[in-house]
Amino acid sequence: MQQPPGFSNYPRGGGGYSRPPGVYFDTISTAFRMIQAQIATWILTSLVSIIIVGGLYALISGFEWVTGISRMGMGTMPDGKPTVTDFGAYGFGLLLQLLLGLPATIVGLCMVAGIAKMAIRQSAGEAIQMPDLFNGFQNIGSVAVAGLLVSLMTTLGIYCCCIPGIYLQGISAFSVLIASTQNMGPIDAIGESFSKLKPFAWAMAGLMIVAGFLTGIGVIACGVGLLFTFPIYGIVLGLTYASFFPQGGLISYGDPSQGGYGSPGQG
Repeated sequence: MQQPPGFSNYPRGGGGYSRPPGVYFDTISTAFRMIQAQIATWILTSLVSIIIVGGLYALISGFEWVTGISRMGMGTMPDGKPTVTDFGAYGFGLLLQLLLGLPATIVGLCMVAGIAKMAIRQSAGEAIQMPDLFNGFQNIGSVAVAGLLVSLMTTLGIYCCCIPGIYLQGISAFSVLIASTQNMGPIDAIGESFSKLKPFAWAMAGLMIVAGFLTGIGVIACGVGLLFTFPIYGIVLGLTYASFFPQGGLISYGDPSQGGYGSPGQG
């Protein structure tokens, strides 16, 4: 039965292991169970992801500091507080920082796609290993362009009273994963995400916000918790994607007897 736009197909009970396309908030609890089931693999995946992406950002930040890019157009007030003294140079410096940060951003997008693909495979009862993370780098050109276009759209939307940005975050959520999994061009991938998620944009945005919050909360406990929570966003994205694109994953969470994770209340 077709749900009204903006509502999720939240399950109303058990029965079977497959689901129609929809946004299911219980994928969050499923993500935790999947991490627990293969905790060594997911911790190693988190560690490698954090080292690579964090290392790239650290190198970029160091370069910006050494070259003075991060201080372009900046000066100090008599009381020692920093202030902008040349808006032209300051704006140019911000642009350079944005461009220098692109490699780390693109790598981060690819790793989210890799985690989502791992989740799809694990939910089907297949074995996963940390190197599977790098499957997210397939079709990297389209992944990069799609991700950057989506980031630009959502950022502009946030500045337009915030609400349009939240909507765009929801409706475009599959763009990067479609580009990586289905070998589509960036514009086609974004269009396909819009087509699939249009009736579920608000629900998808809510799910991704909650998943992102739970991912980031791992920074507590001196950051050690991030090793456990880092994959949550990608896993939830992958499980949701699989219900819309059975050809790109599995519409079923898998039979628990075969290593899958079942429907709500199962496994």
